[in-house]
Amino acid sequence: MTGTERPAEGEERKPVASHAEIRSNIRDTAKWLIISLGAIVTFAIGSSTLTQLGSLEGAREWVALIFLGLALLACVAPLLVGIDAMTMRVYSREEVFSKPKFKNARQRVEKLLLKEYKTRAYQTFASLDEAYTSTRATGAANSDVVRKKMEFAADHAVTQFCILRFDRLLFLLKICLPLFMVFIVVFLMAANPPKAEARKAITPVQAFVSGWNASDDATLEAAGMKKDCIVSGTPTFYMMTDGLRPEVLAIPFDMKNPLCKMVRVSMDRNKHLIGFE
Repeated sequence: MTGTERPAEGEERKPVASHAEIRSNIRDTAKWLIISLGAIVTFAIGSSTLTQLGSLEGAREWVALIFLGLALLACVAPLLVGIDAMTMRVYSREEVFSKPKFKNARQRVEKLLLKEYKTRAYQTFASLDEAYTSTRATGAANSDVVRKKMEFAADHAVTQFCILRFDRLLFLLKICLPLFMVFIVVFLMAANPPKAEARKAITPVQAFVSGWNASDDATLEAAGMKKDCIVSGTPTFYMMTDGLRPEVLAIPFDMKNPLCKMVRVSMDRNKHLIGFE
């Protein structure tokens, strides 16, 4: 896209309508690109069930959080450029002719259009501005011609500026989207650890709690064993399955008491009781 029209030396075509349409198309396309980017981010992160982050531990939790942050950061640059491309405001002549951010746009217009003029005063933005200031001060007869040429150049510069912003948005998307996908894949792998294999039943083997503490009491009570049944004597435990967190059958010390019932719990690697999983 260039959005340029070759000027005639005497009278320029009126570019306002066509350039307004070009800028409107750029704004609409940028809007849909940003909407699509947001949909991709929402789907990729939303489908990962962020609630699982709370259950992660150690290095896996940090890896998940770091790569989630990197994935979101990868979207910031195209998001900002896209918003800038969508919110096209009206620029004054002074901004277009003097602001550094319009430098590349001015250079493109000078190369593509203004160099076609035979009159040297119309070949650059600097010379046009100088000619316009001079003719206004002296009230020269050609002041209206110079003003039209300035409007022509400014309108093309604004359009080129919008095109350059859109090109930058496309460039950033080509870089940031692959990075986002890489980061989000690593995040998903860290946030969704492989599921533990099903525990296999084994011949019951007596198990022993290492250093009984209050958390073991609380686990038995949560599983349904009355507190009096625990106080009366330490229950007997039988390991019913294999694995890192085997199923354990807790048998109350006083089985004669009808309120004391067996419950199922699990045992962690430190030989302490945890809720049945």
